[in-house]
Amino acid sequence: GRAIVRDPKCFLMDEPLGALDAEFRERMSEELRALHDRMGATTVYVTHDQLEAMQMGDKIVVMNHGVVEQFGLPQDIYDKPRTRLPGSARKLACNSTAQRSRCSVSKAAAPSALNSTKDCSAMADVSLRNVTKAFGETLALDDVSLEIADGDFVVLLGPTGAGKTTTLRLISGLERPDSGQIEIAGQAMVNETPAQRNVAMVFQQYSLYPHMSVRDNLAFPLRSPILLTPKAEVEETVNRVAEVLHISHKLDNKATALSGGEM
Repeated sequence: GRAIVRDPKCFLMDEPLGALDAEFRERMSEELRALHDRMGATTVYVTHDQLEAMQMGDKIVVMNHGVVEQFGLPQDIYDKPRTRLPGSARKLACNSTAQRSRCSVSKAAAPSALNSTKDCSAMADVSLRNVTKAFGETLALDDVSLEIADGDFVVLLGPTGAGKTTTLRLISGLERPDSGQIEIAGQAMVNETPAQRNVAMVFQQYSLYPHMSVRDNLAFPLRSPILLTPKAEVEETVNRVAEVLHISHKLDNKATALSGGEM
């Protein structure tokens, strides 16, 4: 909710469903995908689960040891993987009607109606060009270049240590590249703070303020002295987001009263 409330240009999600059981994880993955389709914001989603990547992504970036090994449509990666995928993932990857539709999208397909109405100033294509990042002796990203189109749901797929989370943190501004360029909507971001990038990061572990109500947790980013959002707009936005998340009836509860999925 705190990610949605600022109406960001781009969502960055670092394995947000990792702590959920299998059944609830499947339900929430469908909810996240539906939310993306309604909002039309560019989404970069991290997972190490191959089936989840195939089911959720418009496109998939396969990463390993800090490099991009493959980038393309789920169907292309399913049919011609450059990196070995376990048989179970390949067998089940496109088994749902919705995913078969996504897997079969043409490379030349027109943008969706939701995205086609966007003003150019609100577009959020993300570009990484020859980005390298090391932590001491560990090379996290090695000359990575990546072009993510406005409105796409792109999944970063790979094992632990592949460079997925580092990529998100560089896009968000939480880390600075050692070399290379990062652009959002055609604007250079390397020297911009996280607050200036208008992106929302959803971390693997939730970080709600337990002493605050659900309403105050949602409103917290909008009350930032950087944004100076009018009080009436804060209230309207919080109510709208709560309705999207189906938690309007819990706005005055403490955050600790939310279930795992509602968080």
